[in-house]
Amino acid sequence: MYLSSGSADFHAPLGGRLHSSIIPNTEQHLPLSVFHFKAGGDHDEYRACAEEYVFNTLSKERCKDAYAQGLINDLVDATFKFSEDEVKSTHLPRFVIRYIHYCFLGLEFEVDSDTYKLLWDLYYNPSPVIGRNLVHYVKYFNRLVPSYEKLTGHALVGMDQVSALLEKVAAVYAACPALENYATSPKYLNQTKDQFAYSLTAVFGIAGLQ
Repeated sequence: MYLSSGSADFHAPLGGRLHSSIIPNTEQHLPLSVFHFKAGGDHDEYRACAEEYVFNTLSKERCKDAYAQGLINDLVDATFKFSEDEVKSTHLPRFVIRYIHYCFLGLEFEVDSDTYKLLWDLYYNPSPVIGRNLVHYVKYFNRLVPSYEKLTGHALVGMDQVSALLEKVAAVYAACPALENYATSPKYLNQTKDQFAYSLTAVFGIAGLQ
């Protein structure tokens, strides 16, 4: 399993222990490859901010520590104890939520916690199977939903709850260890911590958890 963030590469020590049908296509990884491009405008400033606070040396160290290894071991154990469908629909997305949020934000939480339930509701409803949740991508453009529904005549079920979910998840991100020392700076577009935290819902949702 391989995670990429610009010039820094993140290697999770999964090796070949998981069946290839369980782990997503390695070309799709578990990436934050949205930062793997070089663009003009404000993208470079945003990328630099993300690399200072989220995708940095501490992230790489967390990916290799005992807590992260425990999450990996739990997933490996699940592949022996449960069916392939159960692993894909429950244990793999469970691992991804906890591993990504630990490595990059320093968040630790159990599967019965309010934080886990909140993240699952945002990122894995209506479909928990990674790569199949197409409605998922519309969430981050929820301000366009009324126009979409008016144009197509099709209602997007549950979208009325998305704004509230995004705000709650953004609050969790703003309070995470990785952003503890976040400081608003002109070199990073003068984003406040709350604004940057909110933007991470799209980054993780589109590029990290699907």
